[in-house]
Amino acid sequence: MPPCALSGKNFCILTDDYPSDFVEKMMDEEMKVKIKIMYEELQTVGDPELFESHLGDGPAARGQFACETEANVMRPGWVQDAISGDWMVVINNDLFPQKIRTESCKNPNKPCSFIESFYESVCQQRFSLHRLIAVHPWNPERSPVVALFKFPAGCSCRVAPITQNSG
Repeated sequence: MPPCALSGKNFCILTDDYPSDFVEKMMDEEMKVKIKIMYEELQTVGDPELFESHLGDGPAARGQFACETEANVMRPGWVQDAISGDWMVVINNDLFPQKIRTESCKNPNKPCSFIESFYESVCQQRFSLHRLIAVHPWNPERSPVVALFKFPAGCSCRVAPITQNSG
């Protein structure tokens, strides 16, 4: 497992402990052609940075959200496969950069803002699955593959009425 796995996360950002030597060694010319095909297919999905804010300047743009979030764009280095649970190395170099936009709850499991006291509310982290090209570091013969990985994708406010016990 990568060092960042000890913190309880299922992904690590690209840092100095990224096994770039391992990734470079496994990428012969034939492998680069395969990865290029996978990479081009993945890049056909629209990059969120190309689109303007989904709120625009209409009525939805006014006010605040009930649960605050923190958005980041990052390059993952290691990620835990959402299906198998195996840790994999993301192909993330100058030739094949892979970025993910994350959105994390600033106050997870805390009450939502603006909700009346006769409701119970809680800010809940939401996740989405992203496809990335990755390698199995302990079984390079199975690699590279396009796999699914789970990343934070938003924060929702869950609301329920408080039930009164009748005496």
